[in-house]
Amino acid sequence: MPQTTISLPEVDAVHVTVVMDNSIDLLMVPTEVAQRFPLGPNPFDHPIPIAEHGFSVLISVKQGEKRAAPSFLTLV
Repeated sequence: MPQTTISLPEVDAVHVTVVMDNSIDLLMVPTEVAQRFPLGPNPFDHPIPIAEHGFSVLISVKQGEKRAAPSFLTLV
C-alpha cells in the first residue's frame, strides 16, 4: 500500500485534553500537568465525566491569534 504524506501548517501551540483513558482515579488531586475533574464536597451530586471505547482526547491548536479544535478523537 503506498504511503501518503500530508503537509501540516506550523502552529504555535497544541493543547491535548485527555477525556478518558479507560481508567480514572477520582481521589487524585490536580497537578501542574494534569487538571482533574472537580468533584466538589459530594461527588455523588452530579454524574462523573464519561468517555467510552478507549482513548478520547480533544486537540486544540493555536496559530497566531487563530484557535481551533479541529478534532475529537476516540480510538478503539
